[in-house]
Amino acid sequence: MTLKTEGELQNRMSRWASGGWIAFVVIYFLATIYTFFEASYLLDGVFSNPLLWIFLIVLLGSILYLPMALKAQKYFKAFLSSSLMITGVIGIAAVSMFPRLVPSITDLAYSLTVYNASSTPRTLTAMLIIALIGMPIVIGYSIYIYRIFRGKVVLTAESY
Repeated sequence: MTLKTEGELQNRMSRWASGGWIAFVVIYFLATIYTFFEASYLLDGVFSNPLLWIFLIVLLGSILYLPMALKAQKYFKAFLSSSLMITGVIGIAAVSMFPRLVPSITDLAYSLTVYNASSTPRTLTAMLIIALIGMPIVIGYSIYIYRIFRGKVVLTAESY
């Protein structure tokens, strides 16, 4: 919102972003501690995976940079930093859970994994072809929409 607005609304969104950053750090810290005690299987062998360290560095770097970007009113860089925070959190979760997709609460041997949940090779080939055709259309449409709505919102008498 800080990228698309100006004036008092932009200042208010900046304050909200700062408060959201604090809430994120506290909740993420508590969730991490909870994971150590409640779902320790997520940590089995994960520290030897180099992807974990890459995602962790991305997460910590973006967590540290976000309040600095907000204070300096570099809102695009703050947006990129928050995007990298999301990437880091999802990446760490994916690396920790692999190969499990849905861990079983009764016994981890009954978990849904990428191996036992995979489709047949023929289905995967068909989906690859569909994705190769469809993704350029989606990307093109997204670029078109972002170009149409670029810039700040301008309030006029016709605005609502």
